[in-house]
Amino acid sequence: MSEIDYSPFTKEEFQTIELQLKEVKTFLPEHLMNPMWSYCTRIRGKRENQPCSCRTSAGLWSNCVTDVRNFVKERNVSNG
Repeated sequence: MSEIDYSPFTKEEFQTIELQLKEVKTFLPEHLMNPMWSYCTRIRGKRENQPCSCRTSAGLWSNCVTDVRNFVKERNVSNG
């Protein structure tokens, strides 16, 4: 079985992301906003300013969490 590529994260960072995602249901807790945005920009490979936590930014946050979830899901699927 081949080793999973967690880039741009280490295996330990990836495991932290998995744990933090379990806290996110339909609402992104405020204490996870900074880390989630950081994960998004690393996954996307580009620097983007973090949006505010107001309602008008909900779509940006939703896309961010979706990107992080997809990143984790893709690696877990390839892990079997």
